[in-house]
Amino acid sequence: AGLPYSIVMYGCYQPVKKFVNQQLQEMGVQPGAMGQVLGATIAETLGMIVFIPGELVRMRMMNSPGLYKSFVQAVPAIMQKEGGKTLFRGFGTTLARDIPYTVLTFTLFENMRAEIGKRNGDGSVSFAESMFAGVATAVICSTCTIPLDVVKSAVMTSMAAKCSVSAVARDIFATRGVAGFFKGYFPFMAINSAKWSSSMAVYATAYEFWGGGSMGGVVH
Repeated sequence: AGLPYSIVMYGCYQPVKKFVNQQLQEMGVQPGAMGQVLGATIAETLGMIVFIPGELVRMRMMNSPGLYKSFVQAVPAIMQKEGGKTLFRGFGTTLARDIPYTVLTFTLFENMRAEIGKRNGDGSVSFAESMFAGVATAVICSTCTIPLDVVKSAVMTSMAAKCSVSAVARDIFATRGVAGFFKGYFPFMAINSAKWSSSMAVYATAYEFWGGGSMGGVVH
């Protein structure tokens, strides 16, 4: 699920950002971060459409080994027993976590790279500096969004016919307190730091090198 998601998300971000910035400029409005915010929001939403079914099956197979033999066997089994809508259970909750995460990620990452480029004097940003910006961004974003990730995971792994987000959040708070919303924080942060720093650094460096546009650095 991760590969199709990445293709869709990264493929949509820049075109949407450019379109929004162009429209705002034609209206005489300074785009600011609006292009980044809308680009990340739309790209994340489209990416989640292809990601959620695979993520739901993966999490169920991890929590209940032997429940399904494979993804191919799981999808029709879920659809037959629980209906097609179940494959998108947690879609709204995931978006509620991932849209803020992705918006913060792109906005902070691009602005950090722009600041690094200014400090370097010539606008250039090395791959190592992009990695650093990616790690710093991931730490900030992970800290802000892990409570939503905990709720999302509980919703997606629930086998109940109906699962309320508010009920899940209340149950987490009642049984584990505030600390329950930060369960798995360090693994969550470490995974995101490794995943987002590397992918964002590769994406930004390649995008600027091939003249696609700027992500805070100099376009070659």
